[in-house]
Amino acid sequence: MTEDTVRDRLVESAQEVLETMFFAMPDTVSMDPQRPAGELIAVSLPFQGSPSGRFELMVSDLAARTLAANFIGCDDPTSMLPGQVTGVMGELANMMCGAVVSEAESDVSFDLGAPEAIHVGADEPGPDFGAGSPSICRFEFPEGALVSCLTFKEPT
Repeated sequence: MTEDTVRDRLVESAQEVLETMFFAMPDTVSMDPQRPAGELIAVSLPFQGSPSGRFELMVSDLAARTLAANFIGCDDPTSMLPGQVTGVMGELANMMCGAVVSEAESDVSFDLGAPEAIHVGADEPGPDFGAGSPSICRFEFPEGALVSCLTFKEPT
């Protein structure tokens, strides 16, 4: 599968998950890998299969709260506990990754690992997600941005 195909599937699958499960439609979609502004939630999710790899996302705190509130049906995103928000962002990573890898290689089974989510302060350097990966997409929402990437491991 070509890099362009993987990137296209990443965008399409992520948009579908965001729209159907999180009731969120991004204002814009780009391939900009820049870190979202402000405080972040960063999630990393390894997967095993043929090929294996890692799915990662970084999302601004307010956008994460809004997405999480949409997902669980909470009227006030600011009332959600940090653990609730990071848990839902881990589920978002599971859904996005699963949608992409199942589309990419429909005849191969994949095993998704447990998502690892961390909070990153506004002045802290974020994790170097997606370094060198051509499969990056950025979704801009009124509340902030979500950047996701899919990186396949080189076969050994």
